[in-house]
Amino acid sequence: MHFFSDIPVFVLAERGDGNKLEIAASETAAGPAVSCFLSPLHALIDAMYWAGRGKPYEVRHAALIAPETFINTDGTALVAQLRVGWPALDGKIVLESNGNTATCAKLMVHSTAHGPPPFFELDPETLGQVEGMHERAGMYAWREIYGDMLEWDKGRLEWAVRRALETMKISTVDKSVCTKAALFDPEFGQWHFVPFDNL
Repeated sequence: MHFFSDIPVFVLAERGDGNKLEIAASETAAGPAVSCFLSPLHALIDAMYWAGRGKPYEVRHAALIAPETFINTDGTALVAQLRVGWPALDGKIVLESNGNTATCAKLMVHSTAHGPPPFFELDPETLGQVEGMHERAGMYAWREIYGDMLEWDKGRLEWAVRRALETMKISTVDKSVCTKAALFDPEFGQWHFVPFDNL
């Protein structure tokens, strides 16, 4: 089985009862879906947000967690929610009414006639939306940028996370009125706000 080997994605994990690793998930139309991020930085931004609320998460490569984590409750498909960006309005990132982080995300549900497939990668539709959003942000080399981040030392990564949080302006309007998605550019340490495609 190979999961997210073409384009790496990352998840948030915490230690539960008996030191068991529990993976963060979101409720979706397809049931609980593992929350995935395109880069360790974007996962860390959410992790730092949650750490400030007493919920410690660590970032893990999605390919290294148990494959059955992605199987839906019916055992018929692999399910994941790819978090592409944060909903935004007027240059501000929008939180849910309960203060939780909101997301612009693509739900991926992959199945075969015989149940969950033995592999899980970004499908063409999802990849097309990801490409389009990054191109509108001027981040044409996003794959290389996110790939390079895997070689960053701890200091550089921590600087990028701090920069993202320090420059993040927050709003709590209803997500349904948002017209843009916020993407953070780790190369230049700035947020971009771009139209999003039905996410």
